[in-house]
Amino acid sequence: MYQSCLTLLWLMASAGLVGCSDNPLEQLPDEELSQQYRLCRQQRPDSYPEIMVCDNIQRECERRAVERERVCGRE
Repeated sequence: MYQSCLTLLWLMASAGLVGCSDNPLEQLPDEELSQQYRLCRQQRPDSYPEIMVCDNIQRECERRAVERERVCGRE
């Protein structure tokens, strides 16, 4: 739980930098992106920053699905 909170906070901080630089989620390995996607689906974020992070994660999953293969939502 502690690790997932730290990861979510890191992603939230990174999401704020998207406007200034390349998408930091592009650098995230497929497996970690998939884990974060599952966390977003399971925990249903309720704060605006968490919702934005989860939206960014979903967009990155969709981008990767178009470019190569589906990496998120695989069970």
